[in-house]
Amino acid sequence: MVAHTTSPVAGDHARTQNRPLSGREVHRLLWVYNAYRFALALGLLALGIANSWGGVTINGYHAGVAWLASIWLASAIIVDRVVAATFHWYEGLASAVVLLDLVLIAFLAQLGAELSDGFPLLYLVTVAAGAVLITQRMTATGIAAVASLAILFATASRLSTGAVATSEWVYAGLLGTLIFALSLFLQQLVARLRAAEKKANTASSQIATLEQLNQQIIAHMTTGVCRITAEDGVIPINDAAFTLLGMPPTHAQPPAPLVAISPALADCVSRWRRAPNPDVRSIIIESTGRQVLPTLLHLGYDRDPELMLFLEDFTTVSETAQVMKLKSLGKLTASIAHEIRNPLAAISHAVQLMEEPAVDAMEAETLREIIINNTRRVNDIIENVLQLSRSQTDAGEAIDLAVWLPTFLREYEQTPTDEVSVALHLPGAALPIKFDRGNLSRILVNLLDNGVRHAQLETGQRSATLDVTQDITGNTVYVDVIDAGGGVPEQYRERLFEPFFTTRPEGSGLGLYLSRELCEANRATLSYGKTSDGCTRFRVAIPLGEGQP
Repeated sequence: MVAHTTSPVAGDHARTQNRPLSGREVHRLLWVYNAYRFALALGLLALGIANSWGGVTINGYHAGVAWLASIWLASAIIVDRVVAATFHWYEGLASAVVLLDLVLIAFLAQLGAELSDGFPLLYLVTVAAGAVLITQRMTATGIAAVASLAILFATASRLSTGAVATSEWVYAGLLGTLIFALSLFLQQLVARLRAAEKKANTASSQIATLEQLNQQIIAHMTTGVCRITAEDGVIPINDAAFTLLGMPPTHAQPPAPLVAISPALADCVSRWRRAPNPDVRSIIIESTGRQVLPTLLHLGYDRDPELMLFLEDFTTVSETAQVMKLKSLGKLTASIAHEIRNPLAAISHAVQLMEEPAVDAMEAETLREIIINNTRRVNDIIENVLQLSRSQTDAGEAIDLAVWLPTFLREYEQTPTDEVSVALHLPGAALPIKFDRGNLSRILVNLLDNGVRHAQLETGQRSATLDVTQDITGNTVYVDVIDAGGGVPEQYRERLFEPFFTTRPEGSGLGLYLSRELCEANRATLSYGKTSDGCTRFRVAIPLGEGQP
């Protein structure tokens, strides 16, 4: 009886490694060969019985042939019982059986020479069985050699008694050569078959392992996986799908009508069949109240009507996003309150001082300036927050940067009271983008104001550079605002785009934060870096080719 293992895949693989021919195959081949031995023994015994009873006269039938047939029959019965009782030691059993048959054939050829001179041909069957059943090639070749030597010895014995002519050597030599050739051919053939079987078993083991791995992955996925039939029936595949759809987790059930589970999901599938669209919005499963994001895919390559449905639990995502939004709002509100508290305190203190009778005209003017400056600062904070609330944009405008930037710079250079010099470098080709014009203008004004201010502090000149380039793929345009200022110290770079972070006492700390938010609202990015010559660079990366002005 076959011993069972905990992992069928691992057990099959181990047997493949240790035994080139599986136990069932050896059992079958040995049983076939033993059936041949049984039939041969019965045939010889039947001839002996017929000759003894006188029903048929068989010339040359020696009494020893009947004994040989009896031994053959008994050994066939014993081998059959052993094969039926155990799967072990098949190769050793096969070797013993083949060697016994060589001995029996040798005696049969000697005792039954008068009965038939074709008994030596039985060596071919036995040698062939040895080449197939015995994996050790030296042992199989040795069996062929023993059979050839037995033929030569029998021929020499008969020649010595004058029973055959000298030409019998030719027959013996040809038969011995045929035996060797048959053995070597079958050994080579069986070796190739075993190698092919081993590869097939290894591949089958790997496929079974991968299938088991895929089943475990799908079973433990938080994303629900379902199969949608051509009749819009739903078959959940993993536990997450059962949970999201509110269905009892049973392994064998007919497809449930999707419209009965969720009319909204059924409508989504119906619309997707008419016009496949990957941009699917989240829906709510009525039976569970869960918000899910469905994704549909065709099964097969021939537009099979069956679909694969993936259900992402959007409830957790929405809750997490809401929590993050509330945390961000709380942090922003606290920062706004902190920033407004300082100028309000200064205004309140200045008003209290102005109410004192001992304040002269010069001190009163100074206090008025403090009130005006702090009022302006509060107003700037409020204006920036309002700009931030208006930063979301649904659709940008088609802009050609090569045309728009020169116009923007002329307007920018005319705005300040002090002279400003901004150098513009363009690649010379059309640069179509999709961006909100007001947002892009605010971003560049903030970045240029910062650059000009820091360049003036470092070099005394109000100047900056606007360098426009494309990436190597031609899919992104870079708008770099470069200045010769001192740059941002290393310890402040991680907080550079945080709201209300500033290194200037009069700064609001919302300029760079607002610029980054406006960039993200238009699918662009804002980053800080250094140029190869050490200048400060703020880079706006914008997808190219999405708009045609």
